[in-house]
Amino acid sequence: MFLSPVLEAAHHRALKQRRRFIDWDEFMTAGGNYLRHYLLMGSDRNAFDACHRVSLCDHRHRPYPDTALIRPYMNELSRAQGGPQKRVPHDELQSRRTPAYFGGLVSGELATVDLDAAYWQIYTACTLDLSYDGIGTPINGNLRFLGADELRPLKHLRNAIVGAISAEHRTELDHGKALRVPVPVTIRRPDLWGFICDLLEAVAVDVRALFGAVHVMTDGYILPHGDLAEDCVDYLRTEWGLSASIRDRGEGIVAGLGNWQIWPDVENVRGPLTYPGESIDNLMFRHNADDLRQWFRDAAEWRDENLLDNSL
Repeated sequence: MFLSPVLEAAHHRALKQRRRFIDWDEFMTAGGNYLRHYLLMGSDRNAFDACHRVSLCDHRHRPYPDTALIRPYMNELSRAQGGPQKRVPHDELQSRRTPAYFGGLVSGELATVDLDAAYWQIYTACTLDLSYDGIGTPINGNLRFLGADELRPLKHLRNAIVGAISAEHRTELDHGKALRVPVPVTIRRPDLWGFICDLLEAVAVDVRALFGAVHVMTDGYILPHGDLAEDCVDYLRTEWGLSASIRDRGEGIVAGLGNWQIWPDVENVRGPLTYPGESIDNLMFRHNADDLRQWFRDAAEWRDENLLDNSL
């Protein structure tokens, strides 16, 4: 199934997990079947039944849900590369959040620029055991994301890896009673998650300062003029080592965080958006962006030369 040895090994481990396929909707509704179990809820219509020590999965996810590969994959990275370096995680970085900015109602000619597979671009240039304290220069460890080129087309899996390292809590159903339970520290990777957030924030600060971004949401930027888009994409590539694409361009309106529309053909405008939302700005990057930019650019270049099949 996979060409990468670590992903192929993870695939076989996932196949060996105890798993029962069910009609998820029926299980969660008809007769209250879920009330008879203690469930550790997954992210995509699956759960681990702690009473019977078996994974319950929607039948549409045969032979297993993508998320079932995550833990085996991370374990294989460690096995194949000699285990993680001894390190002290900086748990305070677990509370880092991705950038968000909306300054107020904007309308006119707009363009959106998005980073391509943003999380994947960033974490595959790093290591799973990255050491980063949120202030100084990151230090890569041993555990490279082997098979990175095969991860990229699998959007749900590649993003679920970020969810696995960043989640602070998970939902459990104790015979129908919902519980919010801390995720064990052995699973989380606060240093890597903190670096991902800080890099995205530094990029957002740059794009706002140089190209006047009027809206930022994680890895997407709305620019106030369509003719800025090409320069922005080129800047992200040459200065940050990040691939980006122009997604929309035309007359539009930004009315709030995540509340915007752009119409390439203004005659097809379907009506106004809701009233303007509240402004938000968490772009407070205080570190040396030049050092961070240079470190990441070098790390991405190493990744491209050593981990990726350039045909993808």
